[in-house]
Amino acid sequence: MSAIVRVEGLRIAIGAASVVDGVSFEIAPGECLAIVGESGAGKSLTARSLLGMLPDAAEVTADRLEVDGEDAGGWRERDWRRRRGSTVGLVSQDALAALDPLRRVGAEVAEAIVVHRTVTGREAVRDRVVELLDRVAVPEPALRARQRPHELSGGLRQRALIASAISASPTVLVADEPTTALDATVQRRVLELLAQLKADGLAILLVSHDLGAVAGLADRVAVMRDGRFVETGTTAQVLGAPTHPFTRALLAARPVPGSPRAIDEAPPALEAIGLRRVYPSGTRARGDRVAVADASLRVAPGRTLGIVGESGSGKSTLVRMLLAIERPDSGEVLLDGLPWSALSERSRRSRRGRIQLVDQDAFGALNPRWRVSRILDEALQAHGVPRARRAPAARELLEGVGLDAGHLARRPGELSGGQRQRVAIARALASDPVVLVCDEPVSALDATVQAQVLDLLASTQRRLGVAIVLVSHDLSVIASMADEVLVMRDGVIVERGATDAVLQRPTHPFTRDLVAGLAEPKLF
Repeated sequence: MSAIVRVEGLRIAIGAASVVDGVSFEIAPGECLAIVGESGAGKSLTARSLLGMLPDAAEVTADRLEVDGEDAGGWRERDWRRRRGSTVGLVSQDALAALDPLRRVGAEVAEAIVVHRTVTGREAVRDRVVELLDRVAVPEPALRARQRPHELSGGLRQRALIASAISASPTVLVADEPTTALDATVQRRVLELLAQLKADGLAILLVSHDLGAVAGLADRVAVMRDGRFVETGTTAQVLGAPTHPFTRALLAARPVPGSPRAIDEAPPALEAIGLRRVYPSGTRARGDRVAVADASLRVAPGRTLGIVGESGSGKSTLVRMLLAIERPDSGEVLLDGLPWSALSERSRRSRRGRIQLVDQDAFGALNPRWRVSRILDEALQAHGVPRARRAPAARELLEGVGLDAGHLARRPGELSGGQRQRVAIARALASDPVVLVCDEPVSALDATVQAQVLDLLASTQRRLGVAIVLVSHDLSVIASMADEVLVMRDGVIVERGATDAVLQRPTHPFTRDLVAGLAEPKLF
């Protein structure tokens, strides 16, 4: 079958730096090519060259750049504008950021239809939007079309984004990390949807750090490093019998289950007893929403408790109550055996450093205008460290997370994703906490960087004896890190126990569904 995308000798330079160097590939209708590699390898820039969506400073040359039978090498912005949506669609990583929060979902899906005039007439456009939402398996599509993005779950937002991307019937779909930060069952549904679109003849270029997603969807894989493809081939060849050392390193970096540890009877560093949180709906007809119902947990020093569940299961609300960002309607949180959630904010202030958050988005959590030295200095000052001790303490913190003093002069934007997450961990450790709450700490990182950050958390725990509460949609991360795991659904803890027992012998139907997402697809 003739290729619908042909790229030969693609080069992208930004200033004096060559960020993509001589890349070539083809994609046929009904085929998926996946590009994998570390952050900064040039994956997204390569993918976005098919959309003409590159930085203004980028200089692009190619021996051949052909899309849907047309030579795109000389296209200007107005030429690309005519093809975006109608020839090439884009599904990006963060649907909440990609969808306009002020517009209804139906208007977002309809935009490309209206711009490219694939359907005319208000009623016809409305019908087409509902048809598209139904096609991507959004329940109650007419109702969802009238809602705004924040009213949809993460999985439904991603489906709506896919509906928007295919609304003008493109022949090529660029999927840039389409399942990052989605829970296991939602990931599987999105991948099944993309597989159906591929079966219908859509050509897909997939960029992903999730090798499980790649194994389940891609026909061929290109491994990218430092702007070049170092290995290409069928998915079975590349993931099953890699020849390049870097590909082998990527596969080896996947989290593997840890060895079970004996249950520790030490007093808990953090304990929650019967937590309940209800959000009023604002209308009598809809009723109040129970976000968390009767949740109890305990985690001892030096132990890791994993929390898993789908979007909307109550994980984030539970975490906010553990951190005392929200007060439970009933129940209590104890920190170091002492009251925590029941205290006033003023009373908590002196102890707040004892429990620290490591967030998913280190770039958003760190002040982009501050150098690392100031970020750490502020944290140390808040912990009461004297001015004269802060500079050496900052260097010690960085060394503890595997960075050297040279990083003190850098701002977050000058660091890689893994380095930013290390700085975020160093900042969290500045207050000498007894508990680290890690909320999706590696979901946006590539496989090798994920492994480095997980190793860092494990070594930090061994060195300092901190208790860790780990929230993750990635069950392989939970399997590799957690001693015990809680499974949440609709605000209720439906299963709990030792990690190996819960993941290998689940008893609740929902847990079995989650674990099925861990087992499939297999890497060869």
